Amino acid sequence: MGFRNIFIENPTKISNKLNQLVILQRETFTIPIDDINSIIIDNKTCSITSSTLAKCSENNVAVFFCNDKHIPCSILLPYENYYYKLPILKSQFKMGNRLKGRLWQKIIKSKIQNQANNLSGNDYKELIVLKKSVTEYDNTYCEANAARIYFKSLFGDNFNRRDDDNLVNGSLNYGYAIVRGIICRCISACGLEPSLAIFHHNKLNAFNLSDDLIEPFRGLIDNWIINRCLSKKTIDKDEILKILFCDIKINGNYQSLSNAVKIFVNSYKECCISSSPSKLLLPNEIKLREHEYE
Repeated sequence: MGFRNIFIENPTKISNKLNQLVILQRETFTIPIDDINSIIIDNKTCSITSSTLAKCSENNVAVFFCNDKHIPCSILLPYENYYYKLPILKSQFKMGNRLKGRLWQKIIKSKIQNQANNLSGNDYKELIVLKKSVTEYDNTYCEANAARIYFKSLFGDNFNRRDDDNLVNGSLNYGYAIVRGIICRCISACGLEPSLAIFHHNKLNAFNLSDDLIEPFRGLIDNWIINRCLSKKTIDKDEILKILFCDIKINGNYQSLSNAVKIFVNSYKECCISSSPSKLLLPNEIKLREHEYE
C-alpha cells in the first residue's frame, strides 16, 4: 500500500506513463503509482484518463472526487477478485442478531469513549456513564444522548450538526468523508460485502458497512480538526488532509491511519468468520502530528 496522498485543486491533466502518475499543470510532475495511497480531485476542470483510473484501481489507490462545496462526494474503488470472497460473504449473511448486537455495543462504547477523551469535567464523566450503559444494539440510545452532550460541550448550546454552512460542520464533514473513503477501500480490498452492515440498512447506500465502521474514528477525527483545523475563516482542507498521515493507536501500537483502518476492518472480518465479537480491535487514540515513515 502506498503512502503518498495527492490533493489537486488547480486545473490539471492527469495521465500515466510507465507506471508513473503524470500531473500536468504549469509544470509536469511524475509520481510512482505504487507510492500513492489516495488522490483527491477538487477542481471541476481537471481531466483524468480512463487508463489512469484503471491503473489506480489495479494498485488499490483511492480516487476521490469533490462536489461544489469541496466535500468528497464519490470515490473510485478497485473491483478486484478476492480469493476468499464467497466464504466471507456467507459468514456475513450468517451473522446472528446476538453477534451483531454485541459488535454494535463495542463500536458505540468505543465511539463514546473517544468522544469523551475530547472533553473534561462533568461532561467527560457524563459520557463515561453513558458508555457504561450501552446495551446490545444500543437500545437505550446512549449514542444519541452522548452526542447531544458532546457537541454542546465543544461548540456551545446553539451548535447544530445539521447546519451545512457552519465552518465547524464543514470541516468535520470533510474529515469524515476522507476517512470513510479509506474505510470503503479497505472493505472492498479484504473481501467484505460493503452493503451488509450491523446497524445501517439504507437500501440506496452501497456502503452501509462503512457508516458502521467509521463510528469509532469520529471522536479521533474531531480531536484532529478541533486542535489543528479551525484557525481560518474557511475550511482548512490542507490541514484536514494531513489526518491521512496521522498516527492512530490500535491494539496497543501506533499505526498510520491507513494501517489502523486495515487492522480494524480485518478484525471485523475475523469476527464475522469466527462468529465472535472478541476479535474486534478498536482505535482509541490519535497523535496530533503526522506519521513518521522510517
